[in-house]
Amino acid sequence: MNFFQKIKKICTTSIALILSIIPNKTSGMTMIGNKKNGTKYSISESNKKDYINDFNFKILNFMSINRNFMISPYSLKMALMLLANGATGDTRNEILKAFKIEDLETANDEVKKFLEKLGSQSQINMANSVFLNTSYDNTAEFKENYVNNIRKKFNADLIKVDNGTAVNRINNWVSSKTHDKIKNIINTNDFLACLVNAIYFKDDWKYEFKKDNTIKHDFTNKDGKIVQTDFMCQENSFNYYEDSNLKFLEMEYKNSGLSMCIILPKPEKELNQDNINLAFEHKRKHKVKVKLPKFKQETEINNLKEYLNSIGITKAFSSSAELQDMIKSSEKPYIDDIIQKTFIEINEKGTEAAAATAMKIRTTSFKLPTPPYEFTADSPFTYFIKNNNDEILFMGTQAFF
Repeated sequence: MNFFQKIKKICTTSIALILSIIPNKTSGMTMIGNKKNGTKYSISESNKKDYINDFNFKILNFMSINRNFMISPYSLKMALMLLANGATGDTRNEILKAFKIEDLETANDEVKKFLEKLGSQSQINMANSVFLNTSYDNTAEFKENYVNNIRKKFNADLIKVDNGTAVNRINNWVSSKTHDKIKNIINTNDFLACLVNAIYFKDDWKYEFKKDNTIKHDFTNKDGKIVQTDFMCQENSFNYYEDSNLKFLEMEYKNSGLSMCIILPKPEKELNQDNINLAFEHKRKHKVKVKLPKFKQETEINNLKEYLNSIGITKAFSSSAELQDMIKSSEKPYIDDIIQKTFIEINEKGTEAAAATAMKIRTTSFKLPTPPYEFTADSPFTYFIKNNNDEILFMGTQAFF
């Protein structure tokens, strides 16, 4: 597809690490494109609380391919809310429907409260910015109401650039907000506007792993290949759940109020939305012997436009996009593409990250072994980093070493 079309484009970058809407990308990291093969997860309806909601689970299902990845659903949501505030008609309605938002102003107020709460925590940083490329259209301006709204509710910066400064200004902004973990997010000035959301997270484990306890241990990759890698080891009190389908472990961080939840499917078992939510609901404190591999990965996800189209967000990407509440331009703007870049590192000290018919499941059908329980993540696993309100900031799969 030729992204350099004649009508004006809006380039939205969300770093959620980093989610971006840009025409081109280059990367030496994991790139996730349009492949559909790999693990699939079942989505089902339930009357119980959705700890992992439909939107997050559909993303997880869409991204499940035969490689490692991490994505930030919250950053994707934030970028699209920035867009929704400047959209009208079906363009706005499609976004609100996808997130089950009944009232945009109420949702904006919730974002404002969330950002204010984050402001007191040095472990989590979130920033929003909107860049306008005056060289692309020297008559273009953001609408006053849009500017006032995103400044007030999203604490967003509004920065004018031109063709000579656009790439460096945006890349430097992204790099500074992610503590140099995400660099060179864009390599072209061919955009009218760029909407940016950045999340950076770094915190120590509540119970740190001792480096002296790190051992070499076998990990069975998704393709069956067995490799040796470094496993961190400890025995402590963690939220734990186990049944015939999976093992679930939650490890808290020390200062941020966040935790990492790791789900290890049993052999020949597949994850579905109900059994993941069941684990979240019935987790309890137990003594657990944990063996968890250290890992570090960067991911570039370049098919989010396809995913958003599949859940009904289509008009924003078309020439009939209704973005007149956002920007005044000599030609009609639309969203060109969307990409997210992410970074995560898990080690003994903690985590650094920058930047988806009711089914009844009985909890008494599986008898737990005698504690302390063992949780050895030596085969592909899925993880979530969430806050106390069960908002998923990051999620991913580690399937290969």
